[in-house]
Amino acid sequence: MIIQAPFLGLALAGRLFTLKNTSRPLTYKKRASPKPRPKPMHTKRKKAAAPNPLQNLIKGLTSSLSRITKATKKTPSEDYEAVIKSFVPLNATVLTPKYPLHTGRYQFADLDGDLHDELITSYKLDNKITTLILKKQNERWDKVGAIENSKYDTIDFMRFADITGEAKKQLLLGGKTKAGVSELAGYSLHNRAASELFTRKCSRLELLESATGKTHLAVWDAKAGDEYDVEVVHWNGSKLEPVLKQAPYYYSRVLPYYAQKARTMPQNPSNWYNFADVLFKTGMHRDGIAAIEVGLCLRPDSALEEKFLTLREKSLK
Repeated sequence: MIIQAPFLGLALAGRLFTLKNTSRPLTYKKRASPKPRPKPMHTKRKKAAAPNPLQNLIKGLTSSLSRITKATKKTPSEDYEAVIKSFVPLNATVLTPKYPLHTGRYQFADLDGDLHDELITSYKLDNKITTLILKKQNERWDKVGAIENSKYDTIDFMRFADITGEAKKQLLLGGKTKAGVSELAGYSLHNRAASELFTRKCSRLELLESATGKTHLAVWDAKAGDEYDVEVVHWNGSKLEPVLKQAPYYYSRVLPYYAQKARTMPQNPSNWYNFADVLFKTGMHRDGIAAIEVGLCLRPDSALEEKFLTLREKSLK
């Protein structure tokens, strides 16, 4: 069965075949500079300009930033593999996270907010994964934190982000349990100890900048097939909770994903259900109704047909 674009309706066809990430920075036309006016002639000497207090402030900030850069700069000649080896048991296997791509066996991040990076690595021994947090003080490396996990077979993901707004980064670890469930856990370092902030199911993760300075998390939780529950969450001081406005992320990231699925495999009614669902979540109710009608015309099984009808009834309320 070939889905004809006119049948979809002009609005839905446009979403399906041309939808891209439309988020782009605003641009403004630059106003033409006015012509300079001739300055009046003065016979008296001008008084010396008063010193600008901002210049002193800028000089002070520049000096401070220079010291911070030097403090956080890692010594190129340091053998970090040897440092790790001195803390890892002989029979252990040092792990390399799968994501982000090109991640090495160790990473650096300022986890305690003192402007000095810690050294982070993970190893596996006797079906237990340990993530070490090492810190160099007085020319000597010490262990300031250790996270032990017996649920995961390997570390799939390791990132660092300030999700709490405390001017320090938290450690984000992702792995798959022995039962095959993908999870994400967040840890914070305080007083030479790493404490768990949260753990939740997560198959895909995207870090988002926010106006508050805290990093928001876009969490994709895989369901059956190519279906995901997607939620943008932030740290409220004690736990993760959904942000109030989900639609902008759905429009820029989730909607193009499902539009591509429906475009490349238009005979699959599940793709139209997922597409319709996200259209409603972005406020495009008219297009969502059209997508439901397309999916029902493809004669889905009774369970999926019921989902289509429930979604249509919910959208009409």
